[in-house]
Amino acid sequence: MALQAALTALVAAILSNRPAQSTRVILGCVAVLVTAPLDSTPRQVGDGNEYMAMAINLSHGRPPALSADDRIAIDGELAALGSTFAVPPEDATLIGVDGRQDFVHFWLYPLIVAPWLAAARAVGLHPNTAFTLVNAVGIALLAFYLVRRGYAIGAGLLVAGPLLWWIDKAHTEAFLFVTVAFAMLLVESRPALALFCAALAAAQNPAAIVVFGGVAAHGLLDRRRPMRTALAAVGCAVVLALPLGYYMWHLGKWSPLATTIGRDIPGLRALLTPLVDLNLGLIPYAPVLVGCAVFALAARRSRLGAVTVAVIAALLVVFAQSVNVNHGGSPGISRYAIWILAVLTPFIAHGAERLAGRPWLLAVLVVMSAGLSLFAFRPAAIERSGGGPSLIADLMWTRWPGLDNPIPEVFAERITGRDGAPPVPAATGRCEKVLIRGDGQRAWWPFPCAPREAPPRCLAAGSFCYAHGAAFVGAPAQAGFAFDAVEERAWAVGHQDRFAALLEAIGDNARIMRLGENILRVVGGEGLPPLFIVEGTIGTAVWARTEALDPILRVRVSRASTLEIRDAPSEARLSVVQLEPGIHDVRLPQEQSLLVVVADAASSTSG
Repeated sequence: MALQAALTALVAAILSNRPAQSTRVILGCVAVLVTAPLDSTPRQVGDGNEYMAMAINLSHGRPPALSADDRIAIDGELAALGSTFAVPPEDATLIGVDGRQDFVHFWLYPLIVAPWLAAARAVGLHPNTAFTLVNAVGIALLAFYLVRRGYAIGAGLLVAGPLLWWIDKAHTEAFLFVTVAFAMLLVESRPALALFCAALAAAQNPAAIVVFGGVAAHGLLDRRRPMRTALAAVGCAVVLALPLGYYMWHLGKWSPLATTIGRDIPGLRALLTPLVDLNLGLIPYAPVLVGCAVFALAARRSRLGAVTVAVIAALLVVFAQSVNVNHGGSPGISRYAIWILAVLTPFIAHGAERLAGRPWLLAVLVVMSAGLSLFAFRPAAIERSGGGPSLIADLMWTRWPGLDNPIPEVFAERITGRDGAPPVPAATGRCEKVLIRGDGQRAWWPFPCAPREAPPRCLAAGSFCYAHGAAFVGAPAQAGFAFDAVEERAWAVGHQDRFAALLEAIGDNARIMRLGENILRVVGGEGLPPLFIVEGTIGTAVWARTEALDPILRVRVSRASTLEIRDAPSEARLSVVQLEPGIHDVRLPQEQSLLVVVADAASSTSG
């Protein structure tokens, strides 16, 4: 309620056309930054455990890389707080020359947080408070700068935008946004300071070297001060090179992030995914901010506009090489989209101010932007990671499946809930949209979607296609896409007999379900990865690859039923259990690929 009240006050301040508007917007931004963390509780998202571990170690005066004793001490410190944070697992590839373990991400951001974390610990506050403070102060400084430059509307829109979710997260998104935004805002007036901001961003994440290059190019093209810019670029390159030198000394390689980048040529859809994808894209999640930027870019043709477009284009190429496009550490929108938003900050500010002369349009857009942010980016929102599709994507894929064809990783992970090496083939619940794969001879379909003849391009080895009814279209090319072939639950033309008995056992109207939906016979489980569930009128089939110790499947039946456990690859029966009406915890064999069939007792699962 406090956050909603603060957002309402900020919206009112943006819409007020009074001499005190700037002051009211600043107060509204501060209110949002103060109340946003109250909406949430400290929790680990994405790679936040890396940043937390490094910051804690640095706050104790120790190196950012962890020794075995450091790991034990940090584990104990976090456990005493009842925290969801945990020290990342050991990784032999990141052990340095001194026996200490580094992490994939650099320690610059944790170094900035470390003094505040030490202060938080001294007064008994959760260490996440230090990250919240650093994030909030950075965003506040950006908002204050924009307001002082006469861009109060833009400042308010940015604070009440996608940044809202990251305010209280132990993650670099707020830090990277602020440094990149300042780099683009200062490039014309203070090029040396702009280069320093871009160097800070690039030191934390090497992809931001693109921003550094754009800022340097803008300064060198300025005839008034090319030499000053060149000297500043050389000086700031020392900051930019800090992680390169550190990792080369400690690990013998220039960056651990090198393994997260593919080497294939991306397709057009892969390039545009951070902008247009219905689950990840900037345009679906921040249409008002993008509209302001596009309007200003079109109206104000300048060297900065050309550099901005070039930087965004280069970033899209870099992002398309990622082997983890549908990443975690986000409420849904791609973190790469947040970078693009930061690059667009000067034009968002210009475009938003032009709306001041159209009060009715300004009111509609500001309310729409803040309302969307409160729905999608409130800090309490869960981390989406490999979770289900967004509302608009789900609607599109089930009602008009041919209108949106995302890269395979996004569709497979969002549909199945499996983050990393998702299963392919995959499909929506009633097979409205199906991602099939070719093996050189045939196309494989997910059970229970009926296989049918596909065009030759969909049969080629390594090919992926989308099927919508009778239509087939090639899936967009994606660099380094790794998937699980799930052969135990895939079938093809000529192999329909494989699941004939199973279809008979579960009955008509078979559809793919996910836990959390209205499933009749499966409640959940313990120690199980995401399940593949197909439910019919008289039975339910569940595929599970058991990994954890003592895995349990929780089944709820309303009538006497039969439960069979089979070895999924061979379909050999392992056990049969008779169930009375009620909830039952069924222990499953460990480290096996299993098929569990729960059917009404009147039906037969003997096939």
